Amino acid sequence: MLDIDFSDNIYSFSMHVDGLIKRSKAMQPAYNYAVRSLKSDHPFIYEVAVYIANNIKKAYNIQINDSEIGFICIYIGSLVENAIYRTQIYCFFLCENYHQVKQYLYNKLRKILPDTIQLIQGTFENLQNQSVDLVITTDNIVHLPIPVIEVSPFLTLADIDKINKVISNLTGLYTSMKASTLFFEFFQSDLFYICDDFQDKYEILDFLAKEMVHHKIADTNFPDSVKNREQLSSTCFSGKYAIPHAIELNANKTMVSVLISHKGIHWDQENIVNIVLMISVRREDRKRFIELYESMIQILENPYKLSRLTNVNSFDEFKTILLQQI
Repeated sequence: MLDIDFSDNIYSFSMHVDGLIKRSKAMQPAYNYAVRSLKSDHPFIYEVAVYIANNIKKAYNIQINDSEIGFICIYIGSLVENAIYRTQIYCFFLCENYHQVKQYLYNKLRKILPDTIQLIQGTFENLQNQSVDLVITTDNIVHLPIPVIEVSPFLTLADIDKINKVISNLTGLYTSMKASTLFFEFFQSDLFYICDDFQDKYEILDFLAKEMVHHKIADTNFPDSVKNREQLSSTCFSGKYAIPHAIELNANKTMVSVLISHKGIHWDQENIVNIVLMISVRREDRKRFIELYESMIQILENPYKLSRLTNVNSFDEFKTILLQQI
């Protein structure tokens, strides 16, 4: 589902895979200590790397560890990143009273604004016909129903601080709105469980996957596919929560099953997980999987929210905390 041109990179990546195969057969895998941050900072790109690693594993009958998957993630990262539509906030730059510095300011804004901001420039008349989220201007303009940041022609540190604060607030608002939309679409109370009886991750994977089958959300191959995905690379994040899913995105329905363990579940050697969100994905919803997967990770990477979610006692309490703006 990703439109990616690999032509300029296929030779160097092939050489890397050749080395990976040789290292695996010699049982001398490379080690990448950035794997944990790669998983949490770029979760979908990491999933693409896992998918590629699984195909290499099957084709050459080798074992591929997390570090090697991390190197694949780095190789393909920029290509996959460019293929995913990520812009969330449209910002209009208006500078009609200082024509001599307009291009300078525009270029400076492009450098300081994050990649999630798409910067547009034009006249006030253009602005009235644009659907934008934020205006940055050197001019004193009339009140608008969206945030307006007035900056000096020199773009001072105080101006940059104002811009960053507004963007942070907007990003938080949009994250909350997205989470709310996803929650009501993909979560339901009869797929929410609170239980301390499970001893390890494979017990809980088996339980949640079979519940998905029982509710006719997935077919009988789903539990095995979930376990196979887990064996490729742990779906645990930050050592505190896990988001398991199948390798194949071919469920009957896209849903999230949630299990809360107050006592905690031994997931990997040193990790105790309190929250497990199992995702089933219908093929037609593959693009929504990116949105759902990354949104859940973004929410759960907030330590305060994660701590509160760990201690919930009902589906309604889970929903309230998950959707609460902080």
